[in-house]
Amino acid sequence: MTTLDSFHPAYYYNLSGASTAIVTDCIMDAADAGQERDYAGKTISVHPVPSDSGVPRGKVVIKGSGIIAGSCTNLLRVFQDLVKIMDVPIGVAVQMVSETPSKIAGIDDAVGSIQVGRWADILLFDKNLTLMKVFIGGEDISL
Repeated sequence: MTTLDSFHPAYYYNLSGASTAIVTDCIMDAADAGQERDYAGKTISVHPVPSDSGVPRGKVVIKGSGIIAGSCTNLLRVFQDLVKIMDVPIGVAVQMVSETPSKIAGIDDAVGSIQVGRWADILLFDKNLTLMKVFIGGEDISL
């Protein structure tokens, strides 16, 4: 299995396919640019990053230092980009963001795939990969 660390996901997908684990260190949304939050005893904020797609992008930095504290790229956005931009087949993208990371973390007996006895956290999308419904523990969570 391959674990990403600051390389473009397409690079690893071409090498490893579905055995690539996609995770994120997202701690704020890019749409929160200009807002400050307390996080682990530090004040953090989003600094916008240029984007050709029209989708807000950014990095989270510790106030006054410029040190990167995390990203603004959530796993939903990464999943959508894998399928829409990088042409990863949807089933492979699902595996890359769910089953493969759960195996690496050693929790694949409880999460990462849809099976009897596992947590029922499920996202439902329309044909354009717009998030339509979220189920957590099998319960429909209103969006």
